[in-house]
Amino acid sequence: MKIKTNKIKSSAIIMALIVGIIITIIATSAALIVSSRLQITAQSRQGKQAYRAAVSGIEDALMLIKQARLTGNLSSVTDFSKNKVEIAKETPDRRRATYDLQISSDLVSSFPSSFQALSSADLYSKLTQLNYSNAASSSGFGEKIEEFSKINIDNYYDIDITHADVSSMNIYFSKPHYRGTAGKPKYLNNSITALNLKLISEDKNGEGQLVYEETTDKYDNKAEVLSAKINLCKRSGATCKLRIRPQATSASNINPKYSGIGASTPGKYIYFAVVSRNSIGGLVGYEEENPGIVKIQSIGYVGEAVRKLEAKVDLTSGQYLGLFDFGVYCGEKCEGRGIDAL
Repeated sequence: MKIKTNKIKSSAIIMALIVGIIITIIATSAALIVSSRLQITAQSRQGKQAYRAAVSGIEDALMLIKQARLTGNLSSVTDFSKNKVEIAKETPDRRRATYDLQISSDLVSSFPSSFQALSSADLYSKLTQLNYSNAASSSGFGEKIEEFSKINIDNYYDIDITHADVSSMNIYFSKPHYRGTAGKPKYLNNSITALNLKLISEDKNGEGQLVYEETTDKYDNKAEVLSAKINLCKRSGATCKLRIRPQATSASNINPKYSGIGASTPGKYIYFAVVSRNSIGGLVGYEEENPGIVKIQSIGYVGEAVRKLEAKVDLTSGQYLGLFDFGVYCGEKCEGRGIDAL
């Protein structure tokens, strides 16, 4: 009887140990789950706060660009940066929020990305076809012509080259086109493009800002700005920008006047490409989109969360071209995860 009682006690102890182990495992697992959920919640909250910090940097940059355009001093905001700008101090209830801001304008070459792998000679051969009559329907481009940058006749486009390592710039351009009834681009019959180029130094006053000017004639299919003119514009640390302005004129006139040929045809424009090279012939500042655009990069920081945003602004018009979100980083546990995935 005593042996049986001892067996029962031993079994009870074993059962108690098993139950205790199970309860410990369950409690530990629950604690880990709760801790993980709390950490994820904190990371999500910090990620959202980092996003708001990054947005504050974008808004700061847009205001700086607006003020610079109003005062005619755009050079003050291109290639501009601020680090660890504090927008919320550390308190017992919240983490410190800061942002890093950078405004850059190094985009000085643009043409369709499908041409990027071409040699210099082949690229030249391809881009000169832009000047063919009705290039939009030619075998050389077809629908691909819509991948080129566009500018309306008599409008202008500014390209900041102050900080770009540019030795020469070639601007390839089409003849005047317009949108037909089907929405397709059509050549403006019997017309050519007279492209006006100006190198402008904003550090000078009045007429002294104009460093160089040229207008292409009816036989040109590209305009070239050589290193001597660029260096003259940049001399003594001056700001320098290239302004291009297309004008439509008659192809039949010997001495055409740069007036509005096809005045009754609305929405005239040209396609163009810019190829900028350094002193050893390397391509400089290439992207597929329009040159003359500044990029705003703002990175918000809250705790371990980091949020990166990028916006683009057309300096010529001041038009805001959109916001791009590069996601969130919150330490080793959630690298690359977006807020919605937390």
